[in-house]
Amino acid sequence: MNALPAIAALCGALVLTSVPAEAAGQLARHMTELSGAPQTKTMRGKLRGHDTADYTIRLRQGQSLTVTLKTNLRSSYFNVSGPGEGDALFVGARDGARYSAKVAQDGDYKISVYLMANAARRDERANFTLKIAVKD
Repeated sequence: MNALPAIAALCGALVLTSVPAEAAGQLARHMTELSGAPQTKTMRGKLRGHDTADYTIRLRQGQSLTVTLKTNLRSSYFNVSGPGEGDALFVGARDGARYSAKVAQDGDYKISVYLMANAARRDERANFTLKIAVKD
């Protein structure tokens, strides 16, 4: 945890809170505030098995959100969920590796990077780069 202040300084408004992957099935949770749009954040990470990486971004109605995933494993995808939404706005396994849309309402939007069940069962590993861009 000694690196936490350095990580926060490098990422600007990024605040990192960790949940042990073994306990919660998640790699990490991030809250990203992208103010003064346009802004872009590039997140890099690793997944193994049933791990997920969740990124939450607070957005305003009318802003454009673009998310792109690059990974070394074909079974890696991401989903995008809106505030209070039960269903994902975007399902990477169905819709691809790039999402772009204007947000319909103010609130926290969640981006979850994950491995498909077949790869998770085999305890496969993936390196990924997630690019998150916001424009007014």
